[in-house]
Amino acid sequence: MTLHWRCAATASGGPRRRTLGFTLIEVLLATALLAFGLGLAIAALRSTTHSVRLSEEEATRTEAVRVVQQFLRRQLAAARATVFSMNPDTFEITVFEGEPERMLFVAPMPGYLSRGGSYAQTLALARAGSEEALQFSAQMVVAGTLIEEAQPRPPTVLLDGIESLEFAYRGIDETGVLGSWEPQWNFKDRLPLQVRIRVRFGDEKTIWPPFVAALPLAQAQSAPAPLQLENPNADNGEPVDAEEER
Repeated sequence: MTLHWRCAATASGGPRRRTLGFTLIEVLLATALLAFGLGLAIAALRSTTHSVRLSEEEATRTEAVRVVQQFLRRQLAAARATVFSMNPDTFEITVFEGEPERMLFVAPMPGYLSRGGSYAQTLALARAGSEEALQFSAQMVVAGTLIEEAQPRPPTVLLDGIESLEFAYRGIDETGVLGSWEPQWNFKDRLPLQVRIRVRFGDEKTIWPPFVAALPLAQAQSAPAPLQLENPNADNGEPVDAEEER
């Protein structure tokens, strides 16, 4: 009886069970949530990619600065007191030129950059495109003369994006002690003992570590003269070297 009554109720339009499935509102809500989740995932992916790219650029920039410092230190350490210019009137020689934003010295070039021998090497702050850059150029020196190449190579950009650059030099002063840093090297016939390079980049994230390079061959020029003793047996009274007195 009971089963018959239920069937009858159903047939006569009584209550029915709810049809399985989702309503339109539920579908739209699920779609919106899915789109929101995908948006968050894409934003997170873009942020991560951007962070990785910035980290890679910073690492590349830091490595470039390190390589440039190694190159400069190696070249300055090999600087020689080789004449590359002489004034024909006064016979004054030039082995080193040092200015606030330009430096010229003679040193051997790496084998992969030259054919061997001594080269006058120039470091200078110059414009490269829309930015200031530290540029490097070299010219062969033979018998105290700069040799002009038939097809000179353009300067090489070592570092770009520079806001300011300062060269400074120091050597032994008149009292025989290490002098102060000077923006201009006024003794062109000798090498400075040390060279300091300061660089500030437009990008504050790029750091130039403190850089001071020693020029070992300059110490021979700065060494005091041999001790002179007066020879009591000499008739002319001229001083003689201490080695002769022994």
